[in-house]
Amino acid sequence: MFYRHILLVALFLCVTAWPVNSQTIRITADHWQHFTETGGRGIYFELLKKIYSEDILTFNADDFSRSLNLFNTQKADIMVGVYQSDLPNAHFPTWPIDTDSPIFSFVLKDSQFNSIESLNNKTIAWKKGYGFAQFFPNVHKPYLVEDIDTGFKLLQAKRIDAFFDYEANFKQANYQNVTLFKIHDTETLYVAFQNTENGRKLAAIYDKKMALFRENGTLMRIFGQSYERSLLSEFKEAN
Repeated sequence: MFYRHILLVALFLCVTAWPVNSQTIRITADHWQHFTETGGRGIYFELLKKIYSEDILTFNADDFSRSLNLFNTQKADIMVGVYQSDLPNAHFPTWPIDTDSPIFSFVLKDSQFNSIESLNNKTIAWKKGYGFAQFFPNVHKPYLVEDIDTGFKLLQAKRIDAFFDYEANFKQANYQNVTLFKIHDTETLYVAFQNTENGRKLAAIYDKKMALFRENGTLMRIFGQSYERSLLSEFKEAN
């Protein structure tokens, strides 16, 4: 264990000495409470501050679609918290950043819907920009909403039959006539880098520091109660 730690430190020093051809690293993400907050706060942003030099980072927590557009138009160097299928032309590191929460279907309590099969040919909505279509190919024409509250309001007004989202976004006190059931299990989340020489160098730094930070306990400290759910402690690098 001691020699492994020394090796990780040596790799860390080596890789951080590589030049990065950008004075500023521009980071964007969907705005997720506790993970990617405005002002560079949140678990993912705090982790990236540890991985790179904080004084060369800029952070943008915005709508998912706008963040995707910033990355696709090369106005952001890094996008945080995506599926690999969201950005097929990006460069991805070996290490993930988290394990996404399951997806739930929110329906009215007085409805007869209790499974994904019961929603066949029904009107389904989810937030614009979410990559849910890949998980639900039988939903041919989802109703895309700009924000989560709009989805729940449409549900309560019975303009849609179900709203697909994450349990953490559900404010039960505001929607007491709504119930939920799980329709998709967890997925792996990644940090995406531009597929350039500079992006690949940034990804290499990310991988080396993630390995070191798990070894020295930094990941556990940053993620706190979310560490076990992230499955980072179980991640195995390919030999």
